[in-house]
Amino acid sequence: MRNMFWVTAILGLSLGFPAAHAVEIESSTTQYLSFRECVAGETPCDRFKATNTSKIDGLPGSRDSQASHDEEGFGSASGRTELSRQAFGSEHHAQAASVAGTRVGSNGFMIQKYSNNTEQSQTLTFRGTLVFKQTIPESDAEIPEGSLGGSGANAELGAFRYSKEKIEAGATAEDNFRLLLSGPKDEANLTDLGFKGSDQSHNQSGDGTQVVSVSVTTSPGESTWFWAGLQSLAANGAEVTAHFTTELVVTGVD
Repeated sequence: MRNMFWVTAILGLSLGFPAAHAVEIESSTTQYLSFRECVAGETPCDRFKATNTSKIDGLPGSRDSQASHDEEGFGSASGRTELSRQAFGSEHHAQAASVAGTRVGSNGFMIQKYSNNTEQSQTLTFRGTLVFKQTIPESDAEIPEGSLGGSGANAELGAFRYSKEKIEAGATAEDNFRLLLSGPKDEANLTDLGFKGSDQSHNQSGDGTQVVSVSVTTSPGESTWFWAGLQSLAANGAEVTAHFTTELVVTGVD
């Protein structure tokens, strides 16, 4: 359903959850903050230790999730993920700032279902605009691109079909986070329609804007699920701020 970088970069929670008292959803949001110690090697942050502190918000079905925390000796992080009130889509904010020898992350995700209730096929284009600013220490340039100990903003979105009308999301904020991070546990009912992620350079200072999108065709009566995520990772004294806005453009097909 999505790039596994999200899972490995955030990993620290078990990805399974119990079905007891599970809430069924058609949309949801989650926000997760993490504070970890770097493990130096060839670079200042080759990898990181298990999470020292984490904050999570967003029960299953939440339209708005947000979290903010300052951790002494590590840095600060904040984030918000909100479904649009007026149209199909979402708005994401993520900020992370670390001190030397630590890695701080802000991660927000959404999931939302769209149903084609017309009598004609439709083309659905799910589009996201990422705006980011990264201030990275020169020493972090040694960290390889894509490294788990690196810094930068990541935005990604995707589409899939699901054979059931709703998705079980567990009962707690932790359950909801695991679902939005890794996808429905019953993968046999899921058909991946593709994903697209941002590709700006990491571990380098700079700012910019990127647009990513996925397009699918849907038949009358068919439902399509969309997923989006924004992640700001700051290691070893870096600071990363990002904003990601998504929207769905629907075009009829004769």
